[in-house]
This record gives sequence, structure tokens and C-alpha cells, in this order.
Amino acid sequence: MRGSADRRSHPPETTAIAAEAEGFLIAHRHRARRRTAKHRRCTKKPPWLTIAQAEDLTHHYVNHRVALTRQLLTATSR
Repeated sequence: MRGSADRRSHPPETTAIAAEAEGFLIAHRHRARRRTAKHRRCTKKPPWLTIAQAEDLTHHYVNHRVALTRQLLTATSR
């Protein structure tokens, strides 16, 4: 079975390309989920927040997600 083959049996270049592709796909999926979550949060602003407060909240949320994405990419690259 091809799926159960040991990665060490492939040339290093093939393994590196596969790892890079896997990292790209993981990052792409993470970015899509982040975009969906951001859209949900930004379009459903609680009525008691002012526009400035909602923008500040969005700013903090985006900074938090950027930090999480950075951690994901760092972990993926190891």
C-alpha cells in the first residue's frame, strides 16, 4: 500500500516538497477558518458597542490571530 510507506524510503527532496506542501495546506486551511471567524465576529457587532470600540475589539482579535498563526507556522516549520 502506498499510504503506509515509510517516509524515509523517499528521496530527501521528495520528503521536503511533501512537507512544504503539507505546511502550505495547513496554513491555507487555518487562514480560511480565521477569515470566516473574523467575518462572523465583525458582522455581528453587539449593539452596545460604539464603532470605535468594535474597531478596537477587531484590532485586538486580529493581533491575537496573527500571533496564533505565527505559532502555527513556526511549529509547522520545525
